[in-house]
Amino acid sequence: MEIRPYKKGDAELISAFMKRCFLQNTRNEVRSHEANYYAWKYSPNPYGKPAVRVIEDDGKIVGLFSVVPKRLKVGDQVIIVGETGDAYIDPAYQGKGLFFKMIAKAFEEIKEQSITSFYTTANDIALKIWTGLFRYEKLFDYRSLVRPLYLSNIIKKKLKLGPISSLFNWIFLLHYTMFFQNPVKRFEGYDFRKMDSFSHFDFDAFWAKYGHTYFSSVEKKTTYFINRFDDNPEAFHLYLLQKEGEVVGYAVLKYTTCYDLCCGHLVDYMVSHGNASTMKKLVALSLQALKDNGADIASTWAIPNQFTYKVMKRFGFWTRKKKFHIVTGGDILKSKEFEKMKNPEMWSFTHGDSDNV
Repeated sequence: MEIRPYKKGDAELISAFMKRCFLQNTRNEVRSHEANYYAWKYSPNPYGKPAVRVIEDDGKIVGLFSVVPKRLKVGDQVIIVGETGDAYIDPAYQGKGLFFKMIAKAFEEIKEQSITSFYTTANDIALKIWTGLFRYEKLFDYRSLVRPLYLSNIIKKKLKLGPISSLFNWIFLLHYTMFFQNPVKRFEGYDFRKMDSFSHFDFDAFWAKYGHTYFSSVEKKTTYFINRFDDNPEAFHLYLLQKEGEVVGYAVLKYTTCYDLCCGHLVDYMVSHGNASTMKKLVALSLQALKDNGADIASTWAIPNQFTYKVMKRFGFWTRKKKFHIVTGGDILKSKEFEKMKNPEMWSFTHGDSDNV
């Protein structure tokens, strides 16, 4: 048994490890766990080489930990940070000290690239580990939101009540029409255009115009989008919101199967900070695009009390019990801007900024 760096050919073993230990009977996979996904994720990106350590025993992977370089805007500065992501160990190997030795090796490697600041999205169990042993600090919570799109399909597929599904759907539509904002196909003066590739839009110019309106955000320039979404073996769809020919927002959509239903994900999005009016149009048109492509339910993530979260709630999104916490550690804790980073209203952070989609 050994703790060693990730090497070519490990992607197949990692995929088998995840399916063997963590994905049996799973019916809601938000991200891929196929070999080509891990081969992409652990390849060098525009910001550096991911530090990945595995535990191998008798030709099988039994442990995994990764740190992926990204660029993070903090005030007027942009720094390279490491996103600590996959952290797994076969239950049969727990309690032997291997997990933390693996993590230490990965941190040693990433620091060789002068990356000494880190962030991650942690569940309740991981939060205790990161804020305890590793002395990370929690910034704020990050919530999962869902909204029905075709209630009749949900009733037919889940409750097996085909004959009365149309009645329930009519009641659902009436309720949502009366109390919430709903998907629309168009707004006067606006265009919602699907792009063939993330490389076909100048995200550098968009970021220069709108990125500065946020105090903190993963830097989102063209190279980021090409690597994050175009190069990713999963299918992501880019839509641009234009007002009189000028792009004022974008949305990234994705589709998965969730408990036999088609789930449409609003993975990533941005408008000018605080512009609720434009955000409402972006959400309305995104939901309509999800419906047009057969999604039964819509899913997204947002920071509570931020203007984007409030817009989602106006569209009838439900806040699920499931939540993550944004935590950060390393030298960034010493930054003079760190206290400002704790203000969630000043952030742009989407599901796409985590490694969970």
